[in-house]
Amino acid sequence: MADARTNGYRYPAWLEVHDPDQAEVLTDPGRLRFLVPFLARARTVSAVAREMGAHPDTVLYRVRTLVGLGLLRVDREEPRRGRAIKHYRSSADGYFVPFHASPYADLEEDLRTNWQAPFHTLVTNMAALLRSAGIEGHRVYRVGDAVHVDSAPSLDRPLDLSDPDLRHATVQHRTLRLTADEAERLQGDLHELLQRYGEGGDDGDGRRTYLMWGALVPHVVHDA
Repeated sequence: MADARTNGYRYPAWLEVHDPDQAEVLTDPGRLRFLVPFLARARTVSAVAREMGAHPDTVLYRVRTLVGLGLLRVDREEPRRGRAIKHYRSSADGYFVPFHASPYADLEEDLRTNWQAPFHTLVTNMAALLRSAGIEGHRVYRVGDAVHVDSAPSLDRPLDLSDPDLRHATVQHRTLRLTADEAERLQGDLHELLQRYGEGGDDGDGRRTYLMWGALVPHVVHDA
């Protein structure tokens, strides 16, 4: 039975997308972020604009584009004096985009493209932090059996880790030898830590924004 509140439209729970224009939106983080607030729920343009910190005209333009592509619909209209307020909702509760319909040649191209923006932001901020600490180059040296590569202000002056900002920044890149059970426990530990510290609060209690990038994946493909 159709729901009168949604103008008689029944929203499919999931929709497999084959239209290339729809697929491009669903696989582009920059364009997808304007669809996400409406995904499986009805929202107004003004509410989403406030939530995103965007100008209402910008959101309205994006909404109209998404409606034209069939990814958004008018869920209901709220009567008021003058023009009714439209509540928009995604045309499905979730979407599946097969790779043959996406703008990417394969999964690797998809990951490289969509990971590029957050990784670029991370690198830009790390570079600014190191530059503010007077970093002028790299040192390569041995201590016992271990070879170290680090950033430093000069040949004979190591990085000053007592710098307040540097003490709160770290980069880890390593290869681990783990059993399947150990990898599962590590993954659980990382998830627990992110849950614990991810709750946070507002900036008024001395908090600031930190960027984090991490991945734990079996090493199964070796570059030539």
